[in-house]
Amino acid sequence: MARLIQLNGAQQGRVIDLVTGRWRMGRHPENEIRIDDQGISSFHAELQVAEIGLHLKDMGSTNGVFVDGRPFVRGMLLNGQTLQIGVLEFKVELKGTSKNGMF
Repeated sequence: MARLIQLNGAQQGRVIDLVTGRWRMGRHPENEIRIDDQGISSFHAELQVAEIGLHLKDMGSTNGVFVDGRPFVRGMLLNGQTLQIGVLEFKVELKGTSKNGMF
């Protein structure tokens, strides 16, 4: 199981539990994780949760996606990393993982 913990903003402390499958993040109401912030694109990023870990992909957002402060286009996330979209930051927690992020 994976989850995101919001580190800042109006919903600081919010926990988003992620089960296996696709999770889109953005302003549009069709997103599984809806974020109402003008710095976030309508369809900003996509998470894929699987047994092997958590994969993140930037969906062509205007302001980009950052992981641990660096631009990020696509790849696997590791336990404890910080995901940033717009001005919002989320801590990545991968339950039952080692430091390398594998289940």
